[in-house]
Amino acid sequence: MSLLLTCAIVALSSLTPKEWLDPRLDTVDREAIEEMISFSIPSFDEDVEWVLQENEEPPVWESFRGKVLVIQTWSNQSASGRVAPFASQKIIDSLEQNEDVALITLHTPQGANKAKQFIQKRKLVVPTAIDRSGETCNHYGVHYDPVTIVVDRNGAVRHVGLRTRGLSKAIQSLLAEEYDPVLEIDKFIPKSKQTEIAAEYPIFSSNFGKATNVQGKKAPSFFVEKLISEPLDVENKVRVVEFWATWCPPCRKSIPHLNKLAAHFGDKVSFVGVSGESVDKVTAFQKKNPMNYGVAIDSSKKMQGEISCRAIPLAMVISSDNTVRWQGNPSLLTESIIDHVVRADSGETETVDRGRWKLNKTRKN
Repeated sequence: MSLLLTCAIVALSSLTPKEWLDPRLDTVDREAIEEMISFSIPSFDEDVEWVLQENEEPPVWESFRGKVLVIQTWSNQSASGRVAPFASQKIIDSLEQNEDVALITLHTPQGANKAKQFIQKRKLVVPTAIDRSGETCNHYGVHYDPVTIVVDRNGAVRHVGLRTRGLSKAIQSLLAEEYDPVLEIDKFIPKSKQTEIAAEYPIFSSNFGKATNVQGKKAPSFFVEKLISEPLDVENKVRVVEFWATWCPPCRKSIPHLNKLAAHFGDKVSFVGVSGESVDKVTAFQKKNPMNYGVAIDSSKKMQGEISCRAIPLAMVISSDNTVRWQGNPSLLTESIIDHVVRADSGETETVDRGRWKLNKTRKN
């Protein structure tokens, strides 16, 4: 490609108006994705799983030359992610020259095990690649936030991270440009740099129990009628609060697991099991079933009531700012989940290469 043409593409790509950009996009993601601007769109990794219509073949980038291509990343695990592919399709359908626009969606590893079910249920008919390993998402620089990438008729990435109105404007501006069939666009080669980012809280559980999902929201005010264990410090620290009862088989089964977690984290995390039964009943139970963490009584079930808890056992992992970071059956609570909360709560940082998905080339779920 000539120097003149290269400069022309770079100049055009730098003109994405600020009002077109989605301000919600993570800064680390935006910086990584914007590296692709003016270069050819990278191919998806061979391990992606394509969800296509009957007799439809996986797309080949060359087949989109002469058209404006929109790549929408998304996940079924967030409200913004679930809306994203349909919103992009709606914008394209509203355009007069929509026959010259193509849409492909890329599902991130988050919730990949439920992606096909969601696609079928919601009748998403555009070609969709499910990236279970994270290889393609890392190459593109995308993470949790849904991202729109717009490629011009010549195959060059021109605009990224757009809001809804911005996407419409971007497509229309590129449709007005001419297609040059002999123009060759330089291949994108990611910069090999590392980034220091804040440790992240764990992904919310999709199995949050028979209760109001309060993940990411303020936790119920901590209240118990009586502590029947050693004094417990729950102020300004990470804590695990579990609702349980002596008569409940799954609750009894989870006790050894909670004992191990409590022993592992020591003073870093406060564990407390809250029962609505009498002191005598719980104390008698403990004589045969050691509970090596905080145990409390609350016959009013005040905290349970605040989240409309209708089934036990149920656990919440709460950060020091009193926000619920994870909610679900305690049998599903792992050291890794709690460790994520502890590290993020303490403000730790970590150094990452381009892309923030931990690659898992063997994951099939």
